[in-house]
Amino acid sequence: MEGKTLRFGIEGAWLTAFVRQQVFSEGKDPKHIVELMRGFMCGTDQAEAEIDRQAEDVLLGRAEFRGNPRDGSCALLFFQPGKSLAIGICSEKLRKL
Repeated sequence: MEGKTLRFGIEGAWLTAFVRQQVFSEGKDPKHIVELMRGFMCGTDQAEAEIDRQAEDVLLGRAEFRGNPRDGSCALLFFQPGKSLAIGICSEKLRKL
């Protein structure tokens, strides 16, 4: 039997929406989701604490994933303080959890 190869790419915008939905709509433990994000944010020379902070930034609306890791365009985009209205809304929901 001939083997087949499956290839797929995950867009950064989808990933950002997915992790936020898991916490804010599905009620998943934010610590679990940060741990999940740590898994696909590894491979750099950053300390684990820095990766955790960046994952929290994504959940709180201070950053988002962009691009696709398959074509090398994946990046973490950070917003300037005071520029995102979602920060206050997400922070309030995170405190309630």
